[in-house]
Amino acid sequence: MSLYISAEKLIETAKSNGINLGKGNPYNRLRYYTKIGWLPHMERMKNENSEVVGHYPNWSINRLELIESLKASGKTNEQIEKALKSVEAKQNIRKIFSFLDTPEKRTSTVVYLTFFLILGTILLELGIFSGGLNAKQNLLNQIRSQSLPARILETGTSFIPARQKTFFIPSSIVTQESRISVTFESSFTPASKYWVSKKIDNQGFYLELDAATSQDATFNWFIAQ
Repeated sequence: MSLYISAEKLIETAKSNGINLGKGNPYNRLRYYTKIGWLPHMERMKNENSEVVGHYPNWSINRLELIESLKASGKTNEQIEKALKSVEAKQNIRKIFSFLDTPEKRTSTVVYLTFFLILGTILLELGIFSGGLNAKQNLLNQIRSQSLPARILETGTSFIPARQKTFFIPSSIVTQESRISVTFESSFTPASKYWVSKKIDNQGFYLELDAATSQDATFNWFIAQ
């Protein structure tokens, strides 16, 4: 599957998804978003007809959908920029752990980590390392609780509208085994608790609060394996 989509195809997909690219030339809107840092710069490469045209990363369509939803909720450009930076930070985290993208690599990492932790424990037992009882106990606790970081499959930023306590987040990769984490960036009072109440295979998940929010509340989420 290609990691890029032509600018023409991006515009076509955006329009079919109801994204407003302005009344003029939609390319101008893409250029403007690129200028202010909301979209990445185009890469020139060949399309399916071997013509050299501008291409954007595939995730650009999700970026346009997020911008559209934030605008529709009345967010300012400053608030939109903050939300987009949050998404980029999560994408960078996913890249950091991309070396764990296969079961073999994850297994090898666990083996090496366990070996070094056990070696450290042995050296502590022999008195080669000075760190006292606390240092030794901490290392033993690390071995007992040692686990591999989750592989992040998808991230996003959305908001739950005011006076709602349940919100559906669409995602085609969700399964009953998915690990889903949600973190709010703004106040969601008077609610005090929130949780993922339901997962629907290949469709998405429901976020539920214990009370309806008094205002739009922005939150970040990620799905891990």
